[in-house]
Amino acid sequence: RRRARAKAEQRRRMTRLEAAWRQKRRARAFIAWKGAWEAAKDWEMQKRQASAHYQQTMARALLREWRKVCEVIAWSQMREAQKMRSNAHRALVEWRELAFRATDLERRRRLIVGQRYAG
Repeated sequence: RRRARAKAEQRRRMTRLEAAWRQKRRARAFIAWKGAWEAAKDWEMQKRQASAHYQQTMARALLREWRKVCEVIAWSQMREAQKMRSNAHRALVEWRELAFRATDLERRRRLIVGQRYAG
C-alpha cells in the first residue's frame, strides 16, 4: 500500500510537471509566434515606408531632370533671342549707314551743283 501511494504521488507529480512543461512550451511558442508576427508587421511597415520613400525620391529625380530640360530649352531660346537682337541691331546700323551715305551724297551733290551754278 505504501508503495502504491508513493507511485500515485510520483504519477501526480509527473503529470503536474508535464503540465507545467507543456504550459512553458506553449508560452514559449506563443512568445516566438508573437515576435515573428510583430517582425512581419514591422517588415510590412518598412516595405511601405521604403516604397513611399522610393516614390518620393523618383519624383524628385524626375523633377530635377525636367528642370534641367527646361533650363536647356530656356538657354537655347535666349541664344536665339540674342541672335535676333544682334541681327536686328546689325540691320539698323546698316540702314543708318545707308541713310547717312544717302544724305552725305545728297549734300555733296548740292555742293557740286551749287559750285557749278555759282561758276
